[in-house]
Amino acid sequence: MSVLVSAVSAYEIEFKRCADPLLQRLPADLAHAVFAEGFDWLPITPEDAIIAGQLPRHHRDPWDRFLIAQGIRSQCPIMTRDRAFEAYEIELLW
Repeated sequence: MSVLVSAVSAYEIEFKRCADPLLQRLPADLAHAVFAEGFDWLPITPEDAIIAGQLPRHHRDPWDRFLIAQGIRSQCPIMTRDRAFEAYEIELLW
């Protein structure tokens, strides 16, 4: 089983890092840390943008909509505690 980490997650981690003590504990070189764990990056594609833009408006956060779109396109489950993701036909973990 491969684990994919979305480029969207990298953005959100870095954007929120300075205000979140838990995120501050993550390695500074996030790109390297993902590979060091044996994970792979999932880039944002034009298809993701199209799918995200066409999704029903159950979830208003544009970055979470990108994650949902990536889950749909890649047919991969998404690991999240955000219950708003349940409104979409995707597999959720956690």
